[in-house]
Amino acid sequence: MQHTHRLAYLAGHLLIDLPEGRFVVDTGSPASFGDSGKATYGGRTHVLPRSAGGIGLPELAGLGLEARIGARLRGLLGMDILGDEPVMWDGARGRAIVRPAAPAASLARVRVERDPTVGVPVIAALVAERTMRLVFDTGAQFGYLTEPAALAAGVDAGEFDDFHPALGAIKSASAKIPVGLATQRVRERFGHHGPLSQGVLRPLGVDGILGCSWMRDRPVWWLPGESALVIG
Repeated sequence: MQHTHRLAYLAGHLLIDLPEGRFVVDTGSPASFGDSGKATYGGRTHVLPRSAGGIGLPELAGLGLEARIGARLRGLLGMDILGDEPVMWDGARGRAIVRPAAPAASLARVRVERDPTVGVPVIAALVAERTMRLVFDTGAQFGYLTEPAALAAGVDAGEFDDFHPALGAIKSASAKIPVGLATQRVRERFGHHGPLSQGVLRPLGVDGILGCSWMRDRPVWWLPGESALVIG
């Protein structure tokens, strides 16, 4: 049965409103957590730990999201929940439809792999005229590339400030670069961070992260059962 939640794109992040409150939508996190003890998503209730892998709401505080969105965060939805249900994120209409109708066959369809170690989704994308393997990370407000030289292929977008719950504050030069996703072409703002590249991305065997900025104004179907991402 279909179930609709309110979806908000605020302060560079995808946020979903559940009966328990507002949660970050984060396909880049293997696990969910929250201070509510549970999350009712798609009409099904999931028990939540207060932290996962040593990261919880106190560690997310560095994002400054609560002050920027003017609302309390109750937690984060990771792949242990998001990986089980198809959903259509429709940022333009402010809704997330769990178990949606099938998307049109004519839409761009990108194959999704699940990293066998961590379980996060990995997709192939054309970046700077090169096919790259990127973590599809809706919890990231910016994209990242492991090779800083790749930023030269885009249009300079200035320096940005970001925050990683485990690595802390991040500053990076950035560039807006076209990204080919099957037959669709979107734009992402990419940066580079040495510790993130060396400690997280290269051990996963990927070339970077695709964040969520390009998702704001288009419907995107996440279909884990079909190992696919469909872009409207």
